Amino acid sequence: MKRTGVVIAVLCLAALATAATADIVQQTGEARTPPLRPNIPWVQEIAVDKFDPALGELLAVRVWASAEIYGWADVREDSGPRLLGFPDVVVTAAVQVSAPPGAGSDLSIVVNSQDAASGPSILGEPSGSGRLISRLIFHEYRRTPEICIDPTFFASYIAAGPGDKIVLPTTSIAINSFIADAARQLYFVTTIANAQLHVDYEYQPRMSTVMIPEAGSASLACLGLIAGLPFFRRFLR
Repeated sequence: MKRTGVVIAVLCLAALATAATADIVQQTGEARTPPLRPNIPWVQEIAVDKFDPALGELLAVRVWASAEIYGWADVREDSGPRLLGFPDVVVTAAVQVSAPPGAGSDLSIVVNSQDAASGPSILGEPSGSGRLISRLIFHEYRRTPEICIDPTFFASYIAAGPGDKIVLPTTSIAINSFIADAARQLYFVTTIANAQLHVDYEYQPRMSTVMIPEAGSASLACLGLIAGLPFFRRFLR
């Protein structure tokens, strides 16, 4: 009979753990720039869906930003093949997402091709004139640290109705520089930024008491089962 009590207690704990399990819904907003003009900011907006309160009780909100920076340049070589590298072309770009509610500061990402771990890729092919055209292609991905939002700001993340969104201005800027000599002509430097805002909503789902009892109901049921064990043992005797 002791085993019966142990089994019931274990089942009760499992039921309570199941009832208390939280879930996560992820939302992502994206903004892409056209080719950026050097030193001229490009401002746009990123929109992210707010939390649907019909899903359950909001427990935690986490936000962060990420950015992909693309840069490339075409250089004409009169003196034949030669490695195209730094400081021939330097690509520097910055993406800044305005501070989400409760974040405390803007979400900023700065990428400099001289500091990037991946470095540039070098492609080259001869043109019709016999000169070599080298293309430097630069691609780097960065993300900000994750920020946990203070619960006092949760109201700013809860949707008041269908389609309610958080809308944040986002600024992208590129600074392109190069060094050229008499035998090298830089055709152009192009930079494109792709920025994303990520929001994770952790919540306690609203469960039907018919299918899965709430934690309070499950606790009362388990206590009732445990309290009734002595009577159950007498009945078996």
